[in-house]
Amino acid sequence: MIRFAARAAVLLALAGAWGLVGGDRMVAPLLPQARAEPVPQASSTEELPDLASLKVFNRVVLQVKENYFDPGRIQPRQMLVDSLDYVEKQIPEVMVDGDAKAGEVKVTVGGTTQTFGIGDVDSIFKMSLRLGQIMGFVQKNLDPGHTAEELRNIEYALVNGMLSSLDPHSVLLKPEYFREMKLSTKGEFGGLGFIIGMTDGELTVMKVLKGTKDQPTPAYKFGIKPKDKILQIAGESTVNMDVTEAAERLRGRPGSKVRVLLMRKGWAEPKAMDIPRAKIEIESVVSKLLSDKVGYVRLKNFQGNTSRDLQAAIRDMKAEAGGKLAGLVIDLRGNPGGLLEQAIQVSDTFVGSGALVTTVGMSNKLREVKKATEGNPDLEKNLPLAVLVNGGSASASEIVAGALKNLDRAVVIGRTTFGKGSVQVLYDFPDQSALKLTIAQYLTPGDVSIQETGITPDIELVASRVTKDAVNAFAPVKTMREQDLDRHLANPADLFAKDPLERPEAKKNDPEQKPLFSMRYLRDEPVTKDGEAGLEDEDAEEEELSDDFVEDYQIRFARDLLLATPYGSRPQMLAKIGSFVSSRSAQEEARIDEAIAALGIDWSKGSTVVAAAPTVSATFTPGSGAPIRAGEKVELKLEVVNTGTAPIHRLSAWTQSDSNPLLDRREFLLGSLAPGEKRSWTVPVEIPKDLASRRDPVTIKLQDAAGNHYDELHHEINVAEVPKPRFSYSWQILSRSGPSDGIPHPGEKLTLRMDVKNVGAGASTETTYASIK
Repeated sequence: MIRFAARAAVLLALAGAWGLVGGDRMVAPLLPQARAEPVPQASSTEELPDLASLKVFNRVVLQVKENYFDPGRIQPRQMLVDSLDYVEKQIPEVMVDGDAKAGEVKVTVGGTTQTFGIGDVDSIFKMSLRLGQIMGFVQKNLDPGHTAEELRNIEYALVNGMLSSLDPHSVLLKPEYFREMKLSTKGEFGGLGFIIGMTDGELTVMKVLKGTKDQPTPAYKFGIKPKDKILQIAGESTVNMDVTEAAERLRGRPGSKVRVLLMRKGWAEPKAMDIPRAKIEIESVVSKLLSDKVGYVRLKNFQGNTSRDLQAAIRDMKAEAGGKLAGLVIDLRGNPGGLLEQAIQVSDTFVGSGALVTTVGMSNKLREVKKATEGNPDLEKNLPLAVLVNGGSASASEIVAGALKNLDRAVVIGRTTFGKGSVQVLYDFPDQSALKLTIAQYLTPGDVSIQETGITPDIELVASRVTKDAVNAFAPVKTMREQDLDRHLANPADLFAKDPLERPEAKKNDPEQKPLFSMRYLRDEPVTKDGEAGLEDEDAEEEELSDDFVEDYQIRFARDLLLATPYGSRPQMLAKIGSFVSSRSAQEEARIDEAIAALGIDWSKGSTVVAAAPTVSATFTPGSGAPIRAGEKVELKLEVVNTGTAPIHRLSAWTQSDSNPLLDRREFLLGSLAPGEKRSWTVPVEIPKDLASRRDPVTIKLQDAAGNHYDELHHEINVAEVPKPRFSYSWQILSRSGPSDGIPHPGEKLTLRMDVKNVGAGASTETTYASIK
């Protein structure tokens, strides 16, 4: 069979919606009540929207004008240009030339061009008026074949272009995304209990949710398995049915049935199943009683049932432990956020008094303080707590970590969090879309903003890897955080700083922002089914978090810390943890040294007294003039000669490449070098076959055990792209039965013939398939 499209994989509700709710590190404080209006359904007779009227756009403009957190960011001319930029990307027929400083924009639609002045656009309402004129011109000259849905998507693109000029978290959610988001934040829906996606153009079961022991999901009870192909839903073929549409058809009222036609590898023919829908709860809390009666809860996100499920998990673990827990590990690693109210309720479970979070909006004029509930019957006041965080802990999870740390209830362990201190709220519109708008910042107890800075852990744990194929042990770690996002909000403490010492660049070196303790540990390597160690990723900075419980090093560290410091207050714990951390740090340093020595490297410390400044001569290959072919595995080789008169001990190096992550933070272990001695280390890197021709600057940094830093090497890696295939094709419909009049009739069997020819310079490396829509 000829297939003709790109391979794709898309996950539904559990991943897709949280990509909107939390994946961009946002908090939705309150979901508005869903309107009872029916979802608009496209039809062949549906009236085409009038783009010039800007119905949705103008609603968004009013909300931005009235409620946006920082009015100083509203720049009308820039917003207009950004809006048109998004439309240009949405519609191939449209080209826009001009910028906010030029005073005019030239818009071309097809073969027609018109210039619009924007020099007088000095208010958000003038911006809206001018865009209405421009969009009227665009619609007038568009190909008349555009559908109503396509025209609505043009206006949605216009809105999101405008919002992109404000901050990374303000966005308009299209109706289908808003529906998914409401489901995921609610935490339950009527469905079958599996996640679907596209594999080679076919609707496929990606994962089956088990449910609970007493209440397994329908999919689990009926024996549905990952990789099953879904051929029909309720009698309708899934050919050309996208994931969102399929998900909506599979969901429904609990108790109602839906017929699903499945095909599985090894089956002679497809099987039809009439499966009753049930209430499916999206799991946000995973719990486990660890050894020595220490409890563990992982909060995956903050949705409508999180605090309830957390308290139920604590009760169950207490009962299993005989009535009392010795401590509780709260794992917030990788938690992207969710509902603000749930973050407050989770914090309220452990804190008896004080302000949990303060929201400040509209140029710091509006202020609301959320305090702990006095006399809370569910309060866990004296339970020793340890909170695990990392760079993926954002928004609502930062509220919890900040409250428990700043109110002296818990020790925070791990890596500095993402640093999203802004609050978004949702405004729903009649077309079922919704505006997610930044309306405030939040402050942790003590009026401390974590915008850009994040929550700094008390004990920093940095994962290291030492294997034959990959080393991550000495290079500075790099994490994508809020401060790396385009047009991110600045830390409010810096917005009004007049003293140069209070400015952001000075605060980066503030000792108060550093962890009290920092240590590296040798991470647990995942084990494959055949018992061999496997490398799930090449970045050892964070542990891989499985959906199922895995007791990794950080969990074991937090458990043992709670047993060594069994106190309900952070100051008491901090007063006693010094010796514990020192002991564990020494153990892990020894493990890392042993792992390096096991690779055949002389990793002895040697003398710390150096008679003369050491010098080296280093070469790096492949050379700048030798291009690497995309799709090949290249070996990066660093060769070093000790050109000084003193021995060098524990020499290591790493690469830095800001333009290509594949070449960044690659580590080289050289070990000890006597004067005149030469050593080398090779790092294999696989270059993706679809990479285009490029040149990437690479800097190689070297240091030794004595803290000496050597001259950097500046290099360049050249990649030559693989010739690409290019296809020409033709198709025709052939009648197999019925009248041969060239018109398909109901019940008639048809054959679709497609002829495809590769007219490009390169061969197709994967199965090529065609999708008919």
